[in-house]
Amino acid sequence: MRDLSAAQSTALEATLVRLTSAAKDTPSPSAPATAEEILQRIAARPWRRSAVDPATAADMAAKVQRAVAAGEPIGFSLPFGGYRGWQLPSAPDPDWSELFWIDYLRSFGQRITAVHPAGVRMSLTYVGGVMSWVNQLPEDAQNRYLHGLGQLLQSRSTPRLEFQLVDHAEAHGGRAAVLELLQAREACQPPPTDAELQRARRNLVWGDGFRDAEPPPETLIRQSARRCAVLMGLESRRAFNKDGPRLQLTHVRGAALSLHIGSCRSAVAQPWVALGFLQWCPEREEWIERLATGRAAWDARAIVEVDHRLAVVSPALRRLPLVP
Repeated sequence: MRDLSAAQSTALEATLVRLTSAAKDTPSPSAPATAEEILQRIAARPWRRSAVDPATAADMAAKVQRAVAAGEPIGFSLPFGGYRGWQLPSAPDPDWSELFWIDYLRSFGQRITAVHPAGVRMSLTYVGGVMSWVNQLPEDAQNRYLHGLGQLLQSRSTPRLEFQLVDHAEAHGGRAAVLELLQAREACQPPPTDAELQRARRNLVWGDGFRDAEPPPETLIRQSARRCAVLMGLESRRAFNKDGPRLQLTHVRGAALSLHIGSCRSAVAQPWVALGFLQWCPEREEWIERLATGRAAWDARAIVEVDHRLAVVSPALRRLPLVP
């Protein structure tokens, strides 16, 4: 930190404390808020990043009213890949993007725990044991990522704002059983769309990632796209994320029955396929959390060595990229 100004060093220390220290609950309110008041907090800007359609608004209202009437936590589900983007330098371990993400979700959730005594439960959901079949990601890589992410989530959970990982494979009897089910459905899958092919090109494990000039074979891309579509259509995903009592959160604009929110203060990118770094804002004299994806993840940045309680979780959390 010797090349930073006094203001930058002071602000960086405060930012590290916020991102890595043990989380604390907000005081429980003396009187609970109404469902309408909670809904206003959930759908408020700047957390919400696009308009809420009528079907989503009705779904959210019904679920919040039910939780308030039952005195239960407001449940949120956030489906994600369950793996680290294999092209990124930190893969397969979490990096600062996950810490920014968890901190942002905590800030969002604390708006609700401040007025709802039963608190909030956030479920990050994925399907385990199938990514090698979908996009050639080694299963060990997913397991290592989930272990590290689970540690970060546990470190930032509190009794009234709880994070948990949920593996949809368990609803089908385990990873081997859900893989067998998906394999049986592949032959019936229609041809992939352009969007599905584009996603497969990004996620398919091949060569040296973005730095490799040779693209994967088109047949392999189409296979990966088709298999990903089969995975996305798994009934247990919708049953848990949308059809149950939880409100689904997403970082993708336009998803049905989902609240579109940010992934950190300055981004809506999916954190598990992004590189996290801090950028100095001289006007506000603070560090802003940012996410880089694609080739931008390799832009030259200052790297500082940092020491904090979560550095043992991932090697990437011992070195912090900065744009002073």
